[in-house]
Amino acid sequence: MSYPEWIFRAPENCDVCNSKESCSVCSTNYTYNETSHSCVICSSGSYVHQEYCRPCPSECTTCDSATQCTSCVDGYFVNTENNCVSCLTRNCMSCDSSMCTSCINGYYINNGVCEECSTIDEKCTTCSSTDISPHCDSCENEYWVDDNKCVTCEGCGSLGCEYMSGLCYNCPNQSQVLVSGKCVTVEGCKVVENNECVVCDDLYIKIGRRCIKTQTETTKNVIKYRDCYVSSIDANCTTFTTEGCDICEEGYYHYESVCLRCEEIYDNCEKCGVVTLNNFNQTICYICKPSHYPEISCHECTLLYGCSECINYLTNNETSTKECTKCMDMFINNAGQCAKIAKCLQGVGERCTLCEKNYLVSEGRCKQCGDVVIGCKTSTKNECTSCVEGHYIDSNKQCSKCSVNNCFVCAQDGSCDTCVTNTTKNTDSSKCLSCSTFKGCKFCDNTIPNKCLLCAQNYFTKNELCESCSTLNKCLSCSNELTCLHCVDGYYPDEGKCKSCLTINGCKTCSSTSKKCHTCKDGYYLDNECKLCGEVFSNSATCTMKKVFSC
Repeated sequence: MSYPEWIFRAPENCDVCNSKESCSVCSTNYTYNETSHSCVICSSGSYVHQEYCRPCPSECTTCDSATQCTSCVDGYFVNTENNCVSCLTRNCMSCDSSMCTSCINGYYINNGVCEECSTIDEKCTTCSSTDISPHCDSCENEYWVDDNKCVTCEGCGSLGCEYMSGLCYNCPNQSQVLVSGKCVTVEGCKVVENNECVVCDDLYIKIGRRCIKTQTETTKNVIKYRDCYVSSIDANCTTFTTEGCDICEEGYYHYESVCLRCEEIYDNCEKCGVVTLNNFNQTICYICKPSHYPEISCHECTLLYGCSECINYLTNNETSTKECTKCMDMFINNAGQCAKIAKCLQGVGERCTLCEKNYLVSEGRCKQCGDVVIGCKTSTKNECTSCVEGHYIDSNKQCSKCSVNNCFVCAQDGSCDTCVTNTTKNTDSSKCLSCSTFKGCKFCDNTIPNKCLLCAQNYFTKNELCESCSTLNKCLSCSNELTCLHCVDGYYPDEGKCKSCLTINGCKTCSSTSKKCHTCKDGYYLDNECKLCGEVFSNSATCTMKKVFSC
């Protein structure tokens, strides 16, 4: 069936059209694109308004209008009025249109609704939920979690206790010390600092870390300690005189006139004994706790340079040992001494994994980048970043030699990025050509193909190359194909062209760069320009500067 020419099918998605190729009213949700002459649907995140695509509100991902959102960005949900509302209005961290999927701090999820932790226990501050029930994770200060309830930190100080175990952080009384997280009153102690008694009560004396009750000199079985007397039992003696212990109880060692456990004499000491040093008897530690080394007392292994673990005991009648058994990361153990791996920034054990700038990792050590990658000039973050002249970084991060002669910087595909000075690239960057290859070129661009920067004398720049000024008659140098700057002898530039000096009135010779006469013809004299002698001096045939030579 045929139709008259004035009847035609409307363009796709067009409700009212003007011609086969023009639409005046597009279908719903479509807008007219003048470039393609067609009705197109708006992209995601926009809607049609008055035949144009408008962006949806920032919180919407898709919408039907400026006030009707159909989906929201993360952290928002579509309410009953089709607006995107922040999940925070429900105390949610994230949500969908119907329920919360995670809650802000201090709330937990219960059937898609965020409820306060205080509904578990009024002292609960942080909580979580499982498939079975909500759980209190931590409580207010001075409370701890016990069987999902907040329980008072019993017998603890102002810092309260550890929220999962109930162990005290500090004690309420200055005469108490912490023992396994519990506050214990020290007999005879008046002031505690750093969990150790530092001041004893009256009638007590501090021996080691204990406060010992003093006795009178006449009391039975007493020993003199400094200016006081103490019980031999408190002095831990088995045999003694008034002046001091002779033999200590097992596990105790001489300290001045009394006996103490090793840990009371030296921190972190497990076994000690008496040796003669400089003709004096002195108690020293033989065995320290792990991560400590003995040198009279016990010292942390980390005090030794780069050391994390060390030998904690004395052997062969030594009085000191400083031998490291395990070094920190990035350190090498050399006969018990730790040495840092040179130029290393990060490492694991005795192997470096990241070196300083211009150094690369090789077998766990740092070497200059050029010694690891042949031809490498600079490096960072374990990769060569530039190569020496005539080389380029290939796909394997190695420096390969440029196949292009006279190339200064090569590209990854082996073509030339930058040629050496006074050479230029050809069109496909496969060659570096001498500037002299281009007629009249004195200096060329070494990064842009076939571009001359400076032309030789008697040449001018045209289309980034040089052309001879000889195309201009009698011209020696020019600025372009129409303007001569310097003419041959006997000619001068005038409006870009070279003209004979003889065209200047009375002139014989002139400047080759300007319309200025140097000498005049007979019968003329030079006064900035050539003037007839007869105009100034009647009957004068030869003159100069207005002076008559012959009449």
